[in-house]
Amino acid sequence: MKFKLFGGLDCPDWFLSLLATVSTVSSESAMVMCRAAVDKIYERDIDWEMLEGVREAEGLDLHQLKEVMGCMHSIAVNSTRFDLSAPQLSHELTMLGLPKDISDGVSDFIASLDTLPSRLITCNPRKDTIKSSTFKLHHVPLSSTSSAPPQPVVQLSLTVGQAGDDRHDRASNIEIPADKFRFLRAELMTAYDTMRKTSTG
Repeated sequence: MKFKLFGGLDCPDWFLSLLATVSTVSSESAMVMCRAAVDKIYERDIDWEMLEGVREAEGLDLHQLKEVMGCMHSIAVNSTRFDLSAPQLSHELTMLGLPKDISDGVSDFIASLDTLPSRLITCNPRKDTIKSSTFKLHHVPLSSTSSAPPQPVVQLSLTVGQAGDDRHDRASNIEIPADKFRFLRAELMTAYDTMRKTSTG
């Protein structure tokens, strides 16, 4: 099924995986994390203490908290980029399995952000390119008190900057659960193969 949220394409597996985590939290917690994700877009101060309280109340580990915020960030950016109205966005999120109260709350909040389109233009990441990348696998405990075995995590290190200009290059380190990394890698390889076939066709 095609979704306007993804430019008329299928919903990628990595997004469905993130959405499954969002679906486990209450609508109030989802909205706290949605606002925090938008604050990050606007480069505002984030109330990490409040987020930590939400994380503990919902029984999430740190990676799951990052997944929810990453999902909210993608929803805000894509729905703005592809010009979805609040009803359209809520309908698509509900079809993808998100509870309706969360879908409605997130959609109405994002639709109320009149300055978000101009903000995304100002900080458009397409001005930058990934110049180098490395990754390594390591294992981390779920928490200091958990008796569960350490979980495999991929640490992805990127060097990002504008092509032909090394003066403002910056390093970015991202930690992704190994299973989510496999989904992301498969999606990227599929996109790469599609672009290569298109350019040589």
